[in-house]
Amino acid sequence: MTIQAKFVHTNLIAQDWKKLATFYEQAFGCTPVLPERDLAGQWLDDATRIPNARIRGIHLRLPGYGDAGPTLEIFQYNREEEQSKTAVNRPGFGHIAFAVDHVQAAQDAVIAAGGSALGERVTINPEGLGDPQGLSRLFKSIVVESIVPDWIPPAMPWEQVEKKFKAKVPARAKKIRGKLNVPRERFRLTEDGEYVWAGKK
Repeated sequence: MTIQAKFVHTNLIAQDWKKLATFYEQAFGCTPVLPERDLAGQWLDDATRIPNARIRGIHLRLPGYGDAGPTLEIFQYNREEEQSKTAVNRPGFGHIAFAVDHVQAAQDAVIAAGGSALGERVTINPEGLGDPQGLSRLFKSIVVESIVPDWIPPAMPWEQVEKKFKAKVPARAKKIRGKLNVPRERFRLTEDGEYVWAGKK
């Protein structure tokens, strides 16, 4: 069974929550979602299994998704476990990704705000994609593999969809959305033959 879910936030545990929050505000334009958090009580001890736990912190709205978009939840505990050495291949949380217009300028801004570079900045040029046509073919193949026709409503049983619209649902659409017809596609195909991002209203 697939859970009906919506991504809400990512939690980061900081040694200094105010300093980390300031970094994300200055480097990436995240905005505070008040009030600040100051949590304590038996319920927190039970939830965390940490006796006499206290959490302070704040939510930061991530850029690009409006007032109802997901957040970074930056917390600091009154007691901390020893932090292991950072390694890019250690199992667990890896990274947070932001889309930017200029990578070098963004990297400079991150470092200026207190961040650091783990490795070298590289440019990937896959074999056969050195020309615009190659890139176009790659992009189209990605779109085609993750597209659902715009006329297919979500959550409606597949048999009802085909009966209502008197049309056969493409096998790829059923594969992407699954048995419960849950929207998971990245793109949709309009009646005019236009490819549009699935998140576009």
